[in-house]
Amino acid sequence: MYIKQNGIRIKGFTLVEIMVALAIFGVVAAGLAQINSLWISKGKQSIKAANNLQAIALSLYKIKNELSLTKQFNSPSLRMVSDKITFVHDERIVSYRFVKKPNTKTGELFREKGLESKLILSGIHDVKFFRLDNRLLQISFELDKKALTTRVFLRSLE
Repeated sequence: MYIKQNGIRIKGFTLVEIMVALAIFGVVAAGLAQINSLWISKGKQSIKAANNLQAIALSLYKIKNELSLTKQFNSPSLRMVSDKITFVHDERIVSYRFVKKPNTKTGELFREKGLESKLILSGIHDVKFFRLDNRLLQISFELDKKALTTRVFLRSLE
């Protein structure tokens, strides 16, 4: 826009044009800030889910290795689903037990050896141990509508 001042044309913007440009810039910046915060929250959720899945996979691996070396398997009984397994490992009774927290959807998995109890996993929805036959055990972990399942062949049972 041109403005005449003392007979000279001066190029410039009016106050209204500047205010409109700043308003448009503010709306665009606010929209980008919302999108950025959404991306950050989704990224944090993805990292948390990946960490949980990694912890479950590591726990499954440890349980599977420990069970494959066991000499005596006590529970669950054949064709029974349970939230606890008990077996003998290195001449000591070992148990894995899932405990649901009151008034929540999640629970914790504990490993008990003798009088020692250790928290293995927390924040999981369910753990099921199912003995398919004398030497085959199925273990399922449920986490946020996803399930990880493995089968363990108990090759060293007496």
